[in-house]
Amino acid sequence: MTRITWRRELAWAIGLLGLAVILGFMFHWPLAQASLRGNLTTLLDQKRQERREVQFQGVRTLDLAQAYQIWQEKRGPASLLEDGLFLLLTGWLYRRERRLKFD
Repeated sequence: MTRITWRRELAWAIGLLGLAVILGFMFHWPLAQASLRGNLTTLLDQKRQERREVQFQGVRTLDLAQAYQIWQEKRGPASLLEDGLFLLLTGWLYRRERRLKFD
């Protein structure tokens, strides 16, 4: 029967950890390089913006002032009724869900 010592176990653990570090650097070297240069946040913001341009292509976006203006334009007697019905419905659903959870 083979006896495995703690030194051999430690060597395996260090070897696997080293392999993980090497593979991590291989796959993420541009990020590590940008981090060492100190411009990681700039690179991440750029990548995030590129992803958003592709993912949300054709989706209309608004800034906060435009959204507030549109929200105020749509406010009126009809929207008050819709808001009231929405609050009633969400309250009923919340109570129903809570009742089902505790039953």
